[in-house]
Amino acid sequence: MTFEDHIKACIKKAELIYNISLGHVEIKYNIRTNSTIVGQASMSGDSLKLRFQRRALENHYEYMVKETIPHEVAHLVTYVRPDLGCSHDTGWKAICQALGGEGRTYHDLKNVVKTYQYVSDTGAIVDLSIIRHNKLQKGKVISYSVRGLGVITKNDFQRVCG
Repeated sequence: MTFEDHIKACIKKAELIYNISLGHVEIKYNIRTNSTIVGQASMSGDSLKLRFQRRALENHYEYMVKETIPHEVAHLVTYVRPDLGCSHDTGWKAICQALGGEGRTYHDLKNVVKTYQYVSDTGAIVDLSIIRHNKLQKGKVISYSVRGLGVITKNDFQRVCG
């Protein structure tokens, strides 16, 4: 099954369990790769949308199928049937679990965000976000002092990770 087949199966399961019609759900893969968000559900008017991050899908396919799809489809159910739950409350959690997810509101996935690796003056390896990396490289800041790991400067850059 493709990822979209898994999404469609989960939507169909939700429609059967909750006796609702979600209709056409737009599916996109356009969450920026410098974001820790791996999935997002939204409703605008009567239009339902699901968005996913490609990097998370490539690096964590099983997790995305087992956890992220039920998580996001549970949001769609609460948009159509707000009496069943809202946001990440207990009603939403029950829906997510009924769709096969754990009902967690967070993830601890690695390699979702591209990071920039530096070696500090103490020899510690430090990962910076693109924002801090760019500030260092463009000279907007001279150095960063990293809690207990030492100081890093522009010249300490090693490689891009993720």
